[in-house]
Amino acid sequence: MIADGGLAGGTGGLLAVTGGTQTLSGMNTYTGPTLIGTGATLALSNGGSIATSAGVDAVGTFDISQTTAGASIITLAGNGKVALGGQELTITNGSTMFTGVLADGGIGGGTKGSLIVSGGTQTLAGVNTYTGDTTIAPNPVGGTATLALAGNGSIATSSEVAIATGGTFDISQTGGALIRTLADSGASPSGHVALGAQTLFITNGSTTFSGVIADGGIGGGTGGNFAVTGGTQTLAGVNTYTGITAIMPNPVGGTATLALVGNGSIATSSELAIATGGTFDISGTNAGASITTLSGLGSVVLGNQTLTVTAGGAGPDGSNPAGAYAGVISGLGGMAITGGHQELLGHNTYRAAHW
Repeated sequence: MIADGGLAGGTGGLLAVTGGTQTLSGMNTYTGPTLIGTGATLALSNGGSIATSAGVDAVGTFDISQTTAGASIITLAGNGKVALGGQELTITNGSTMFTGVLADGGIGGGTKGSLIVSGGTQTLAGVNTYTGDTTIAPNPVGGTATLALAGNGSIATSSEVAIATGGTFDISQTGGALIRTLADSGASPSGHVALGAQTLFITNGSTTFSGVIADGGIGGGTGGNFAVTGGTQTLAGVNTYTGITAIMPNPVGGTATLALVGNGSIATSSELAIATGGTFDISGTNAGASITTLSGLGSVVLGNQTLTVTAGGAGPDGSNPAGAYAGVISGLGGMAITGGHQELLGHNTYRAAHW
């Protein structure tokens, strides 16, 4: 065990690994920082822990692939590499930026490495390649935890981003970000996504998110956008972002669906644009849905619900594409236009109409 104290006393002792590979398998209790220099590796194995260290500054490699149950650290900094293997790295009180790469693999091998942020604000600015879950879940319950991406920061290969109540996923300091799917974590989840003025892309949606997607965040900004490019992403919360909602399969020829359920809403989004192969489904809502204006060539599925257009954007002469929709609206429900000028150019098959 490496610990503070000793004959002369003192706290805040630090560990620096400047070369080679040092492996720790004990429950270490020192409270100063952990420094990993260029070309050096600090590996944890079995139940090895540095959970009380003030933070890990990895210019070299921090490897937890040989642990039996992952590892916890307070915060992560540096520009090196974290090798997760198939284990979980938990950030307990993030306060720093890591510009390196979190990846699967390592000395012990393994895939589906995961990241958990359970407190503070951890910022990632590197192009991370781990393939397991990303979970933002305050511990203890009732606290807050934030995972922020900055610059070119990416977690695009992570299997899902799951957010618990009190958790925030912030992309306001990026140029936009891709994730596979957006999910809930824990009981009665109401997490938060802060877009700023950026676009969040869902590349292979398969889950439900019950929290709120909003503008703002650490980097500020308004007019944040939300795009679904593959799979089916379901939203059950009252979202407040003000930019465009796009359902646009990538690659072209594929399919993508955005579904609202329960009280799910995107009413403040400036436009709903649906490309060919895209579907907007409100059949699972409690009382239909409102959108600002509708455009594109894809499909709208009403079920028994009513879709309300509050400010159709076609303009007085009907020429603005933001308010021109040439796809098909289907279902037993209805369509209501309560403001603006909305153009419907397709062969729609819905049953009821409310103007």
